[in-house]
Amino acid sequence: MKAMCVLILLTSGTAMLTDLRTGRIPNTLIVTAALAGLASQIASAGAMGILHFLAGASIPALLLVPLFRFRMMGAGDIKLLMVLGGMVGFPEVLDLCLWSFVAGGIVAVCKMVFVTGVKERLLYLLRYVRDTGRSGKIVPYRKPGRRPENFPFAVPVFAAAVLVVGRYAHIFV
Repeated sequence: MKAMCVLILLTSGTAMLTDLRTGRIPNTLIVTAALAGLASQIASAGAMGILHFLAGASIPALLLVPLFRFRMMGAGDIKLLMVLGGMVGFPEVLDLCLWSFVAGGIVAVCKMVFVTGVKERLLYLLRYVRDTGRSGKIVPYRKPGRRPENFPFAVPVFAAAVLVVGRYAHIFV
């Protein structure tokens, strides 16, 4: 249990730092963490650990593919949540996803209020929905590059990982 908690924090923390620095989460981190998480699940639960890992990893894939399709979320963020989901398993992966989006929502609201402006962001969203509905074409929602409205989703994922690990370790209720 302690090893898995360390692995979760190490994986999410490294992903956050590299995402902040480069805007990407490297596949080498994802693959290495996935193998380590799977090995840890097998070590703690035997062959059932494989199913536990797969159950936890599949939930983010199923839930978040639509956000990737509209380019509202990056593939690296989804792969990170899949790996962490495999580490925590089901149903804890639901907490991880929920708290990631709660933390992300808090960051987004703060950015809207203090950086980009609430009215501008809401108008951008409404125009996006209108234009996508009219044209029937899916275009990326997120504008590329380092822009004030963009933020690395690995940051709220790390915050959620800290919360989930804290609950595992009975630090948080």
